[in-house]
Amino acid sequence: MSTEKINEALGIESIDSFLSSLNVDEGEMAKLSEVDQQVKGDIERIDAQMQKYSEGGVEKVDIDDIQHSLGHIRELVEISKNTIRYIYNQLIDSELVDSELVGSFSKLLEAVHIQIQEYIGLYKDKQNFFHKVKLEAIKQANKLEQMRLKQQYDLEKLEKTKKNDAVTVDNMTVAYSQEDLIKSLDEADSPDEE
Repeated sequence: MSTEKINEALGIESIDSFLSSLNVDEGEMAKLSEVDQQVKGDIERIDAQMQKYSEGGVEKVDIDDIQHSLGHIRELVEISKNTIRYIYNQLIDSELVDSELVGSFSKLLEAVHIQIQEYIGLYKDKQNFFHKVKLEAIKQANKLEQMRLKQQYDLEKLEKTKKNDAVTVDNMTVAYSQEDLIKSLDEADSPDEE
């Protein structure tokens, strides 16, 4: 049987015209390529933050930027999944389904599944970096807080010891410092030089 007779029996002009006439929103199909470009952009931004981290440590890294990029990748994975669900629903709702259409859809499904798995792998890898940097930032903030508290404690301790240096004697209005008392005692103990 010729292709023309098969197409006539199926009630279509050609398989290509049939596939293009399916009610698939071009906006939905275009989302797949947009998602890929956006994910690549977000990965590049995170990679730039990783480079800053390797050059200057946690101080050079913008943690909020990394978190924003990770959130964006997560959204893009969901968009990809929803796009595939939409295409699947269009296929199911079609009245004329043949093996070529199913084969094409299964190839598309396989390709997008692999792509989404790559997105998820990249996301997990970058998320591990994010957690590492965030943990280091928390440790650094804790060290700074400990140093500030130690300095505050040392200053309070110094203030208390300064107040305790002065010795007052009952019935006298003169106050002596610890240094003056030690100096006076040293002078009293030393032999008089004549």
